[in-house]
Amino acid sequence: MEKKEKEEKREGISEKLSRELVKELKKALEASEEGLSEGWAHDPISTVFGGLVLTLLGFCFLWASWLEAWGKWWAFFLVGLGFIFFIEVLLRSVFPAYRRPVSGRLIAGAVLIIIGTVRIIGFPIMWPLILVAIGLVIAIYGLLRAISSKL
Repeated sequence: MEKKEKEEKREGISEKLSRELVKELKKALEASEEGLSEGWAHDPISTVFGGLVLTLLGFCFLWASWLEAWGKWWAFFLVGLGFIFFIEVLLRSVFPAYRRPVSGRLIAGAVLIIIGTVRIIGFPIMWPLILVAIGLVIAIYGLLRAISSKL
């Protein structure tokens, strides 16, 4: 009998703990959803980013059709997209209300610019420019950290 009572007591405690855990998880989830909806739901920088990407795509298609250069339009698109990523990083640094982590955007922008430029001008000329690009990314990152630490 004692074993059965102990097991029931344990089950009661575990049920109570699991109910409390579920309540706490629901509270945390609601709080995180509220935080996201308040801070990032009306993010105009994302809208600017989307508009710039569509504009760039339109210009690349227009350029390719005028010059009949359909083989390289995507390389120009990648370079432009990389610069748009950099613009987004700068905007997020300037407007503290819309700040998010941007190191991923910096790296993605640099990689896109490098890939597109290698396709446009070729690799033998490109390797020194890759070093320049990496140096610029590091310098910009350092500047952004210095600016953000002062704000």
